[in-house]
Amino acid sequence: MVHVSPELSPRRRRRRQARTEEILATAERLLERGGLEAVTIHAIAAELDWAQGALYRYFPSKDALLASLQRRVLDRLGERIATALAQAGDDGPPLGPVMVVAETYRSFATDEVPSFNLLTQSIADPREWIEPGASAGVVDAAEGLLGQLRDALAAAAVAGVIEDGPHGLRAVQLWAAMHGVLQLRKIARLRPQVFPIDQLATATVDDLLSGWGASRDDCNAARDWARIQIEGCSAASGGSP
Repeated sequence: MVHVSPELSPRRRRRRQARTEEILATAERLLERGGLEAVTIHAIAAELDWAQGALYRYFPSKDALLASLQRRVLDRLGERIATALAQAGDDGPPLGPVMVVAETYRSFATDEVPSFNLLTQSIADPREWIEPGASAGVVDAAEGLLGQLRDALAAAAVAGVIEDGPHGLRAVQLWAAMHGVLQLRKIARLRPQVFPIDQLATATVDDLLSGWGASRDDCNAARDWARIQIEGCSAASGGSP
């Protein structure tokens, strides 16, 4: 994230943070309108009616800005998952929290396509388009999301519905498999009968969980329950699930 000098007064800190958020919100609007290619220092400055040089007082490089934008997206996704888990509570089926995380990520890929595409491009592009030093905070945020899934898997193992195992590794496997399926949506629009995304996503999660000892009935019941919780969370917030 953006470094804030310790010499700044509280008032100036608040002002700097507000302007930083204004820059990131503008970058996200550009992302929604035109994709990653539209997010440039020149375009952001034009939207804000600022001189380009003024942006570098808040972000030392475009890499730093893109890293902060990714962190913003991941933080919002993490809050979305945490809210859904809190809404679900502790009274559901043992696999319920696992399915809440998986189904929330699935809905995120549909509801926030530009943000999902930003994450996809940063993962899939073999080029290092963000310097490693600038992306450290992004990795921290991603680890936080994986931690939510890891904890849900560990709780399911304690309940006896899956076998005990390396839940951190399993969380990465499950997330990577889901992400891989969900990023096929573009080609699925051309051949939906070959790439039925929702069916593939469901089968991917169930196949992995079954391999770790879960029954298909437990998977189906947990998914149905999770979707009800997510819909309830959406209704309560008045927005997308």
